[in-house]
Amino acid sequence: MTAAKLKEWLMSWLQARDEIEAAGLELKENTGGFDVIARRKPGNRYFLLSQEITDVDALLKRAGSKHAWIVTRNTPENVEALLKHWGRAAKHRNTAFCFVDLTNRKHWTVYPYTHNLISDPATLRHGLLSLAESARI
Repeated sequence: MTAAKLKEWLMSWLQARDEIEAAGLELKENTGGFDVIARRKPGNRYFLLSQEITDVDALLKRAGSKHAWIVTRNTPENVEALLKHWGRAAKHRNTAFCFVDLTNRKHWTVYPYTHNLISDPATLRHGLLSLAESARI
């Protein structure tokens, strides 16, 4: 999957959601350090595209305190990278990780901050790997 395909999926998904929500979507690309900014009535969403999660800290730094989604491929390596840095990711209240499988156009999203509040740490790994697998079916 190329970065262009990941961006194409994101743009299509955002537009489809706007058709349902009628949130007055306006998309801006490559602005303010983000790959895509979705300007909507309820509030803006900021998107960072990363085919591979190689540096979680750098992505979190780029996200800052914005309502940011880190959009990446749904691969075991990317899930493992998030798990490895879960503690740091869980400190970012407004950041989500969206894992996309373009083969079947499925995705899953996790907000580490919120997930950390309600989930059992002993089952975190199993739970995230199950979510990843469900998006591949």
